[in-house]
Amino acid sequence: MEKALKAVMDVIEADRDHVVALTQDLVRIPSVNPKFQSEQGLNREADVQDRIEQELRPLNFGIERFETFENRPNVVANLPGSDDKSLILCGHVDVVPVGDANAWDRDPFGGQLDAGKIWGRGAVDMKGGVAACISAARAIRKSGIELEGRLSVHTVVDEEAGGFGAIDVVNRGHLAKHAIIAEPTWGDVILAEGGLDWTKITIFGKQSHAGWRYNMIWPQHDTPGRLEPGVNAIELATRFIAALRDFEASRCRDNNHPLMPPGLATINPGTIMGGAGMGLGNIFGSYLAGALRNPSAADGQFGRLIFGFAVTEALGIFSLLVALLLLFAV
Repeated sequence: MEKALKAVMDVIEADRDHVVALTQDLVRIPSVNPKFQSEQGLNREADVQDRIEQELRPLNFGIERFETFENRPNVVANLPGSDDKSLILCGHVDVVPVGDANAWDRDPFGGQLDAGKIWGRGAVDMKGGVAACISAARAIRKSGIELEGRLSVHTVVDEEAGGFGAIDVVNRGHLAKHAIIAEPTWGDVILAEGGLDWTKITIFGKQSHAGWRYNMIWPQHDTPGRLEPGVNAIELATRFIAALRDFEASRCRDNNHPLMPPGLATINPGTIMGGAGMGLGNIFGSYLAGALRNPSAADGQFGRLIFGFAVTEALGIFSLLVALLLLFAV
C-alpha cells in the first residue's frame, strides 16, 4: 500500500500544474445553473463535460453521458474492477450566478492565477474539486497501478438547485461501496452528508381596519362590543424568524450528528411573500418553482404558468368591474 501511494504521489508532484491548469480551463467555461440565470453563453454545462471527457478518454475510462435536462448532461466514467471495493469520485459542474459583476475586481470567468489562488466563479465550489478528482484518477493511471476495485468519476449537473443530476445518476444504478464528494471543506474530512428539507410555512393574520391598530398600542376601556384589533401576519412572521434564529443557534450548537462537525445543521429562510391579494399569484408561483425543481413535473410548465397568469388577470378585471358597479350602478 505504501509503495502504491508513493508511486501515485510521485506522479502528482511531477505534474503539479495539471490540476491548476484544468481548474482554470473549467472556470473559464461559464456554467451558471439556468434555474438561477438563463442567458446566452452562461449555461455551458455541456461544454464543461466535453472538457472533462477530453481528460478521461485517454485514460481508458469507459464513459456514459446522459441528459438530466435538455442540454444539461451528466458524465459517468468507469475503470472496471470489483464492486466490493468500488469508489466514486464525484463533483458538480454547475455554478451559481456571479451576482453584481461590477463588484468583481477580476473577470469572474477568467480563471486568473494570482498569488497562488485561482480567481473565478466555481474555482472553489466546485470546479477545483472536479479537477482534483480527475487529476487523482489520472495520477493512478499514470503510476501504472492496477486497482482491484472499480473506480468511477461522476460529474453531475444541477447540484446548486436541487441536486437532480446526482439523483438521476443514482436512479440509473450508478452506485459504489464508497464515494468521495470533493466539495470545499477547508481541509476537514467530513464523513456524512447533512441532507436537505424544504419546508413551506404559512402564517395567517386577522383582517381588520388599520384604524383599530391603536387598540394594540394603547390600553383601552373594557367596553362590551368594542371591535378587536386585527392580527398582522407580517409582524408575526418577523417574530417567527427571530425565534427560528434563536432555535437554530441553540439547537445547532448543542445537537449534531457524531459524524459531522457542529454547526452544519442550519436553517435558512428563503423566499418570503406577504400581504393581501397574493393568493392566486402565490399558488401558481409556488407551482412553477416546484416544477422547475422537479424534472418529472417540468413538462408543460409554461402552459400552466400562462393559465395561472390568465386566472389572476381575470380576477383583477372582475374585481374592477364589481367596484365600478358598486360606484355607479347601485
